[in-house]
Amino acid sequence: MSMSRYWEGYLHARALNGFGATIKAVSLSVGGLLALIGFFSCAKSQNNMFDSPIGGFLMFLFGVFVGAFGYVLSVLVQAAGQLLKAHFDCAVNGSHFLNDDQRAKVMSLE
Repeated sequence: MSMSRYWEGYLHARALNGFGATIKAVSLSVGGLLALIGFFSCAKSQNNMFDSPIGGFLMFLFGVFVGAFGYVLSVLVQAAGQLLKAHFDCAVNGSHFLNDDQRAKVMSLE
């Protein structure tokens, strides 16, 4: 019974960590794409997207902001997942209801 509770907790911690990694990949991709579009828009002599190069520069800054904000957010989400995992490590290690083989199985050390 207690093994399944710990197993579900570790599953939740790994999912939270994976969600943070997904946020990081998506935000850096979208931010990089927006910054690249802004850079090329600003570099063109005839700007088709905006009336002036200022629009391209603003798009570049927005892309950098999206990438940086998403990166910081993903680090916070992954930190929460790692903290949750550390709490379960302490709980599993200190549990009197599990033997060493069960601890290794729950902690995915086998």
